[in-house]
Amino acid sequence: MAVTIRGNSAPSAAPRAFTLVELTIVVIILAILAAVVLPKIANASDQAAEAAAQTNLAIIQKQVDRYHAKHGVFPDAIDPAWFVGGQIPANPFDLDHPAARSVYVEPRTNAWKSEPEHKFIKDSRNNLWWYNPSLGRVRLRVEQQNTDAATVDLFNRINATHIPSLDFIGE
Repeated sequence: MAVTIRGNSAPSAAPRAFTLVELTIVVIILAILAAVVLPKIANASDQAAEAAAQTNLAIIQKQVDRYHAKHGVFPDAIDPAWFVGGQIPANPFDLDHPAARSVYVEPRTNAWKSEPEHKFIKDSRNNLWWYNPSLGRVRLRVEQQNTDAATVDLFNRINATHIPSLDFIGE
């Protein structure tokens, strides 16, 4: 007994390809995914730099406080020998900066200055850390942001301060 199948049983000669509309939809979906994921990756690296900055600041401040507890006065300068590897921790906002591990020591005659004059990294002459030996206070200079308000916000977050403006230097 022979079985017959009705309709077109011959295979098509050309394989089916994607249409231009289908390819366009795939490209649009990939673009949307990239737009969602890329800012999160960039934000994660900023958050990592902030966390490293806060940690390094805490390490330096702890050594200053230890010195004060042992000697009854704050040290005249930050001694690299206090730290692992004999180096002051680097400022993570600009690791390639020639002064990434250098500290500007405020003269004791400026004991009233509770904050640095320059709160953000300006150029290669600007030390990335600031220290007031009269107060035993260490601050980290941050990257300049798009606005002064954003720079103040970053400075306050990193240094756990509440300065109102970039011009603020004393209590």
